[in-house]
Amino acid sequence: MKINPIILFRERLWMQVVGILTLILVAAFGAAIGFNIRSQDASLHEQSRLSSHMLTAAIEGAVFDALGAGRNQDVVQQLRQLKEKVPSLDASIFDFNRGITFSTIPEAAGKELDAFLTSPAAAAAAHRMLTDGKDAGELFDEEIRGVAHISIFKPILNEAGCHHCHGSSRKVLGGLHVRTSVETAVQIARSSRNQSILIGTVGSLALILAIYFLFQRLVNRPMQGLLELAGRMRGGDLSHSLKVRGRTEISHMTARMNLVNQNLREMIGEIAAASNHLSSSATEQASALEETS
Repeated sequence: MKINPIILFRERLWMQVVGILTLILVAAFGAAIGFNIRSQDASLHEQSRLSSHMLTAAIEGAVFDALGAGRNQDVVQQLRQLKEKVPSLDASIFDFNRGITFSTIPEAAGKELDAFLTSPAAAAAAHRMLTDGKDAGELFDEEIRGVAHISIFKPILNEAGCHHCHGSSRKVLGGLHVRTSVETAVQIARSSRNQSILIGTVGSLALILAIYFLFQRLVNRPMQGLLELAGRMRGGDLSHSLKVRGRTEISHMTARMNLVNQNLREMIGEIAAASNHLSSSATEQASALEETS
């Protein structure tokens, strides 16, 4: 016989209670995990932004002075040392035509900046910066060979100290592009996120199972006993009673059912006694009538 789950759900109180509580728990844990994930992403992005700004400011202070003095070899040496100390970092200096002049990437020198940008938004931001000379301080997410990176741009303005070489007609001489890998931080955040999901899932299952067993022990089992007692009473068997445990509503109901069973048993006993008494009286009267006859 095929069982209809909808009908079974309607006929089982424990299914209704556990099902509703399960939905509530799933919604609550899902909201908590989602909020946790958003908080981790926001924290990761903010930490990456601060680190990138600090790193870019350090590179800017070390390289721009050498550029202003025309010490190009010092710039090359500084970028080489920077790459040796921080292998996950790339820094490139490009001119107003977006051509890369110096870079920690060996094959980048002499090529266009756009060839090394994987984000269209980053390329558009570099173009805007070369046009208006404004430092927006915006971070751009990039993925290079499956590894997460963030990029930031700093303009190289045509200041008074540069006019003797570049003149004063151009506002922006070029820019600095700094790109760092955030794969380690992303992996840590992903691991923390997976742990949160795992803990939430295990906690939800444990709580659902606890609710199920508690409901079975405290509600369903006593109700089954009451139904069995009611069935025996309906069949005329009044010899059974249930053991009362605790002082809950179901315990009071069990005590009342036992009391009803006892009262019925006493009432039936009294009726049986009265019936026997009537039967004896009727027999005596019949005997007396027979003797009289």
